[in-house]
Amino acid sequence: MSPDLEATGGLPLVTYIRRAGFKKPLQGTNELVWRELARELQPEWEVRRVFACRHVKELSELQRSRLIAWLHGPITPAAVESAYHQMRLLLHPENNMCDYAGRAFRIVRKSLQNLVAAATGQPLCPISWE
Repeated sequence: MSPDLEATGGLPLVTYIRRAGFKKPLQGTNELVWRELARELQPEWEVRRVFACRHVKELSELQRSRLIAWLHGPITPAAVESAYHQMRLLLHPENNMCDYAGRAFRIVRKSLQNLVAAATGQPLCPISWE
């Protein structure tokens, strides 16, 4: 679970659960139960989030790569490696059984390669969404 989601409670947590596709009524107001439900829904939500980055037209390739990788702050090799390990846990097909998890993971890997290229002054490669 992302650090932002872990610290979230109340209405933002319920909004996340709804946007992740949960349609049934939420029972009670127990944030611990909601957080556990959010953890269960996160694999599919992450796949959707990666593909949604494609439709944000006003981003440069570098900005899109940062958004896909959830990388906030300076682009350093350590930050990119940390982002890779976090995204691998969420999206690698061995860990995420959702449809299109493999494609989403390839997109994340290419985005992280772009971030490494940006940090070392290399040219960025366009992300293939296929």
